[in-house]
Amino acid sequence: MSIEPDPPGKRYRLRGLLAVTLVGIASWALIIWAVIKIFG
Repeated sequence: MSIEPDPPGKRYRLRGLLAVTLVGIASWALIIWAVIKIFG
């Protein structure tokens, strides 16, 4: 089991995590906007 300093899967996982975070923020913004639009 060799430990590599920067395996190719690490960068891909980081990009996936960033994408999931952006999607989560966008969905929350959309939900908040919809609530303000309905009740506001």
